[in-house]
Amino acid sequence: MRKLILKNFQSPGDILMLTAAVRDLHACYPGRFLTDVRSSCPDLWLHNPSGPRAALLAVHLRRQVRLHDQVVVAGGREPPHFTAYPHHQYLHTVGALRCCDQGGCWKSRVVALGDGDPKDQELCIDVVGDLPRCMHMITSADVVRAVERYYEGGALPPL
Repeated sequence: MRKLILKNFQSPGDILMLTAAVRDLHACYPGRFLTDVRSSCPDLWLHNPSGPRAALLAVHLRRQVRLHDQVVVAGGREPPHFTAYPHHQYLHTVGALRCCDQGGCWKSRVVALGDGDPKDQELCIDVVGDLPRCMHMITSADVVRAVERYYEGGALPPL
């Protein structure tokens, strides 16, 4: 088994996309990689199916959740009409903060990485700890409630 260390200190949305990449890596090459992910949003990995025991949990989730039933933690980067799809529980803060009151702010970073990317010149201006305020405002309770709605509404069968 190959050991793989992945590092990503970009925006929470980028790190969220990395969770899908790690999931797909393990799905395509089962048992071949032991992954260690280091990021600026470690909480995204706490109960993520791409983490430890990924194979067992991923199989369970695939049986329970249809592909289009997703909770998207979007914050205020993109306007909801740009990235929300039918059947999503789309959690956003667009309109709740001055920086995204006319749609998304489109800022991808809270700190400059010094990698030559122009995103270093357009940093988020409202940061709480290591997160943009728009992401900080969406709590784990908000996410849990969004998942529960799928079950309460009958879109997903009881566990």
